[in-house]
Amino acid sequence: MIVTSLHIALLLSILLCSLVAGLLFGFAVVVMPGIAKLTDREFLSSFKHMDGIIQDDQPLFILVWAGSILSLTSTLILGTLNLDGMELYLLWIASVLYLLGGSNTDISVQYSSQQFVAKHGCTGFRRI
Repeated sequence: MIVTSLHIALLLSILLCSLVAGLLFGFAVVVMPGIAKLTDREFLSSFKHMDGIIQDDQPLFILVWAGSILSLTSTLILGTLNLDGMELYLLWIASVLYLLGGSNTDISVQYSSQQFVAKHGCTGFRRI
């Protein structure tokens, strides 16, 4: 088997997207239920501390998160140039689902939440 740049990009995409999916799964299943038991002020404070680590350019987080997007985009470009038929369709479907459904949604929700907390602090929050 000859290893091409498409194979390398695909393996890198699988690794990085899986790491992001595992991070989101762990956050949804363990972290959120745990901090949901806090008061509103403590809840927002814990989010501000976690976000502070990300905003301080935590290198592994940035590498995995941005790397998943960049490697998937590279895989999509290389796949479009080298694949056809069902393989190409499946690659496009998976890429669009990840980029628009996962990354884009998380980025837009996270950004709006960060802006709200930055503007109102812990006092502007009301639990619904």
